Amino acid sequence: MEIFVRGFFHVNLGDDLFLYILAKRYPDHNFHVILNEEYTKVFRNEKNIIVHPYKKIRRGLDRFLINCNKDYYVEIEKKCQLNVVIGGSIFQENVDDVLARERLARMPQLNPTYILGANFGPYVTEEYRLLVKDYLTKAEDVCFRDEWSKQKFPELTKVRFAPDIVLGIQNIIPKMDEKKKRIFVSVVDCFKKGENIKKYATNYEEFILRCINYYNEQGYEIILSSFCKMEGDEEVIDRILEKLPSDKQSEISILNYNGENWREVVASIQQSEKIIASRFHSMILGMVFGVLILPIAYNKKFEQFLANFDLSHYCISVSDIDRQGPEDLNYLLFDGSTNITEQANEHFMKLDELLMRGTL
Repeated sequence: MEIFVRGFFHVNLGDDLFLYILAKRYPDHNFHVILNEEYTKVFRNEKNIIVHPYKKIRRGLDRFLINCNKDYYVEIEKKCQLNVVIGGSIFQENVDDVLARERLARMPQLNPTYILGANFGPYVTEEYRLLVKDYLTKAEDVCFRDEWSKQKFPELTKVRFAPDIVLGIQNIIPKMDEKKKRIFVSVVDCFKKGENIKKYATNYEEFILRCINYYNEQGYEIILSSFCKMEGDEEVIDRILEKLPSDKQSEISILNYNGENWREVVASIQQSEKIIASRFHSMILGMVFGVLILPIAYNKKFEQFLANFDLSHYCISVSDIDRQGPEDLNYLLFDGSTNITEQANEHFMKLDELLMRGTL
């Protein structure tokens, strides 16, 4: 079957892992994804991921064609028999976010649609929630990754909840038991977030700097990692390094996700003793592989997800980070049940009925 996939595919490790897991689960089906032409090498080694380059000239043309439903996304969707919308913060509305409704209006709906792995929010207006509800109503199946999102649509009986899809990554990569005296630091650019987060950006980066100095003195190997260049992660790393003496800079390792080295990044997390998790999926990967985690929350999705396991109190909000000292941090060791992978796989329960049993 030819399947059209929508998500946030801009060389972002977490979202790219969604598509890898999806394609590996259904090797007999083809998954079509539209990527900006500069990102088309990302999935080139996956035989059943068909990449359609979205060239600049076509992007410009689509500004006009979208009004008559003839844009490139519609063109590719029409060539497929099924839609999968997969990703994290797909349905969100920020203050003065004039594009939120436009993004929602462009979501695929010409074919039967399955919505997997998302969370709802943040959102500002009840009107936006109702628009999302209308879209979800048209879907064949909706499986959110947190209970809070599910509860926002009590009137929709088809809406389900299962833990984050990436918790099932052990289906496609083996677990390594070796741990090193290493701390893995995933960063996020708070300056590129909303105004309510941007004001804490300097405090956040100073906190990361304090942690680097502290763990360097403790003899830890330190890895700074960007999960998404487009969202400014690499700029954060550059700013932090500039504040370190040159002799200390040479003691820090940099491991940036580039669209092709996801196995290397995941392996580095597996082998770490601790992780400072500013990126949501660095926290998820730490949970999977038994790494001590310090979740730093720049929005509610961290707390909402951890609340499913009664662990939200481990989160440090960026708004409180200036009061935190690295020597006093309370790391989380996820002692989840052995069936956490099976729980994450429940996202695919309805899709399995279709793609593994050939009912369409």
